[in-house]
Order: sequence, then structure tokens, then C-alpha cells
Amino acid sequence: MRWVRLNAATLGADPDRIGLIGSSAGGHLALLAALRPNAPAHHGTPILDSNGRAAACDEVDASVDYVIALWTPADPLARQRYAERAGLENLQNAGRAYFGEDAALQDASIPRIVTSGEAEALPPILLVQAGADGNVPAELTLDLVRAYEARDGKVELAYFPRMAHAFGHSASPETTDMIALATDFARRHSR
Repeated sequence: MRWVRLNAATLGADPDRIGLIGSSAGGHLALLAALRPNAPAHHGTPILDSNGRAAACDEVDASVDYVIALWTPADPLARQRYAERAGLENLQNAGRAYFGEDAALQDASIPRIVTSGEAEALPPILLVQAGADGNVPAELTLDLVRAYEARDGKVELAYFPRMAHAFGHSASPETTDMIALATDFARRHSR
């Protein structure tokens, strides 16, 4: 986010109107970045400006106006447990390869971060859930909805009952509908 703000003129972007969108693990990362925009762990990270100079720019705000998270595993530990119960070795291996131990999976849980009060910000979020998603059960998304609403966060849920994980990567009437919903959400929540 700091890089985008520093390079907004070159990108033709408005540095005061930025949202994030991500699908699957990318949605999880977008949510983490939005909830912890100025995390101390990121302080001191060198960022290239439009002139190619690298410097820490901790004074540049990293917050966002909104997040659109598509079929996202918002709770990595709950998803890991689901993958173990369902015998989905590829998901089990991916979760362990990225996060390692259960403590890291739990630390990255978006519902836990929200419920515990660790979230620095609660921007409006749009969650897109596929009803036939074998990678991300709807219950994980509903847990995030409940946590967000309990903290008075603005959350919208778009549910596509017969669609599979990552359905938006292929042309379909549902993909067209999802794009329209996401576009409308972004328009309504840009400052």
C-alpha cells in the first residue's frame, strides 16, 4: 500500500482511494493487510519510489478503503482442520508449507484478529462465497461475517450456491454477476 501511494502519479491512481481485491489465499492476504495496515512488523521495510530510491516510508499510511475477498480461507487453522477431516492432502500440505505450526495458522485467523480486538482497522469488506467450494467451506466465511458484525464492521456476503472455488476465473453468468457486485461495492466504498 505504501508503494502504491508513493507511486500513485506514475500509476495514474488516486492515493486517497485505494481498495484491495484478492481471491483464495490472496483474499486472506488482502484482509490481513487491511486489518493490520501499519503493523510494526512491516516498519523499516524499504520501498522504491518513482525515482528508484529505496527508503523506509513508515510515515505513509497503509490503510485501505475496502477489501473484496473472493472464496478466501479467512481462518487458516479452521481450513487446515477441514482439509485434514476431508483428506485433502494438497490443502494440508499447502497450509503447512506456508504457515508451519498451528500457532502461526491461528495467528493469521481473520475472525480471531477481529474478535480479539487486534484489528487496527475494519474497512468495509465484500466476501464472495462459492456454495460448492471444496477448498473453503461456507462455515469459514460465515464465521468471519459473524466476527465482523460483532465488532460493528461493515460486511457484505455474496453467495453463489452452485459455483466451485475460483469460479470467477472462467467466463459464466455468475462471474459476470460477481464482477458487477464487486464493481458496485468498490464504487460505494471509495472515499
